[in-house]
Amino acid sequence: MPADVDSNVTVLFITNNGDDYAGLSSFIAKSPAHLESQCHSLSSGSVRAAVRLIRNKRIAIVLCEHRMGDSVWRDLLEETAGLPDGPHVIVTSRTADEQLWSEALNLGAYDVLATPFNPEELERVLSSALARWNNRANRPPAAVLTAGQ
Repeated sequence: MPADVDSNVTVLFITNNGDDYAGLSSFIAKSPAHLESQCHSLSSGSVRAAVRLIRNKRIAIVLCEHRMGDSVWRDLLEETAGLPDGPHVIVTSRTADEQLWSEALNLGAYDVLATPFNPEELERVLSSALARWNNRANRPPAAVLTAGQ
């Protein structure tokens, strides 16, 4: 992970899929939020690196690809659950079925998004997650996502 990540980073996307990254990056480029991406295979060390970044930077939302290993998104949920200012975790999947949705929400994920991203759904979910994250006590607001700005 680059050491020079902007301190105003709002969204972190952990993915191996360049097309999904391009779709999210294009959406974020039209909004005032900043995007940091890890585009490599996640190992347990990479989850730790992501958690270190989350602890050191102002990240409101983490999108994590469902099929990045045996339980990477579950590990990420577990590692960030106890953080006082932890991000909302959104699981992404090409097969965002009812079973994944139910499992992810029951374990504490904010939502599940199907890929490739539908821009309207992406805006709805990210805007809702940012609004909820900003409503937590004692926190200056993070960037608000609005497509087309």
